[in-house]
Amino acid sequence: MGHKYKLDLSKAIGLIGKTGTGKTMTMHVLNDFILIDEIKYKKGDDLIHLRFKMVSAIVIAGDYSKDGYDSLFKYSNYANLCIDDLGAENTNKKHFGDAANVIQEIIEIRHSNGLLTHFTSNLKPERINEIYGDRVYSRIMGNTNIIQMNDADYRL
Repeated sequence: MGHKYKLDLSKAIGLIGKTGTGKTMTMHVLNDFILIDEIKYKKGDDLIHLRFKMVSAIVIAGDYSKDGYDSLFKYSNYANLCIDDLGAENTNKKHFGDAANVIQEIIEIRHSNGLLTHFTSNLKPERINEIYGDRVYSRIMGNTNIIQMNDADYRL
């Protein structure tokens, strides 16, 4: 029997659950439907396509090691971004000695700019708070429809 969720369409989507429950696949399917139906949302006076760029947190953190702050600005400026596997990245990445919690900074910048940041994660909400701090946790929880995926690992 499925669960019913009441979603706020002005907020991002966060899928949380154990490994192999279909979080990433669900976001890919959602993105395909958004493209087919040309779904948009209103931000101020603008209509913005809801289709999102989906990038692994590990790749985003790795880009910082390679490109430094240019990568922060790149990921901070997508109209819609989905961070896949939030929490799987090394949170203390360095670029020529400059250390940063890359995902934390991107979430902060995107929040300040009023941009949607979707995510998937194996982490429980309490662990997200431990890794990214109260401020980012509050922003994630306040601006995201959290959907718990409790199924078994489909890959096993």
